[in-house]
Amino acid sequence: MIELFRKHILNKSLLLEVEDPKYAKDAVDFKIRTKRISFYEKCNFTLVENVFLNIYNYRLLLMKDPNFFINSYKHVIKKPMLKPLDPGSLL
Repeated sequence: MIELFRKHILNKSLLLEVEDPKYAKDAVDFKIRTKRISFYEKCNFTLVENVFLNIYNYRLLLMKDPNFFINSYKHVIKKPMLKPLDPGSLL
């Protein structure tokens, strides 16, 4: 499914966000989070080191596919968000 998405819909690289297992609520949540990361690793995604998102105290990690060059986007990732995004503005 991911390959189909890459080839036919985007034809570009992907950057994903996944829940950080270190912040799991319990053992079941930890297992779900680590299994999700393992699934994406089997699809050739890798965790981006030293980069995370903290959205309303919800910690997320970034995963990139082999075609995504994170150095090209460091200026975007380092920019602080000045105000919370209004979800209604996306509709």
